[in-house]
Amino acid sequence: MGTIIITLFSLYIAFYCGSFARTIYKEGNKQGAIAVGCLVITALASPYLFFKL
Repeated sequence: MGTIIITLFSLYIAFYCGSFARTIYKEGNKQGAIAVGCLVITALASPYLFFKL
């Protein structure tokens, strides 16, 4: 059950960061969008790292 909760929360964070990065990109700040976009990768990797290590 804990695995499902952590995975769903990580997906929520990834979608939120992706949407925020897209908004920043539309405003013209490409470097900021890349920085926030990196958080998507971190959010998607966190369940794997949490349960693998």
